[in-house]
Amino acid sequence: MATGLEAAGVVLALLPLLVHQIGSYVEGLQMLNRLKWEVYRSWMERNYTALDNERAILLNTLLIAVDGITYCGFGD
Repeated sequence: MATGLEAAGVVLALLPLLVHQIGSYVEGLQMLNRLKWEVYRSWMERNYTALDNERAILLNTLLIAVDGITYCGFGD
């Protein structure tokens, strides 16, 4: 009979530890998810900047290419 009482004491002592470990596990998963999002966001910002730079280069190239081809006649 004493063995049953000791086993119940051990189970009851382990329950708070188990609940704490589950909470820590969930917090760890949330942190990994946030880090993954931060990496993705910084990758998207770098690509956005690169595409914006390429757009500016393309517009400048087009302006140079068509310079002198068009004539509007205003201001003469």
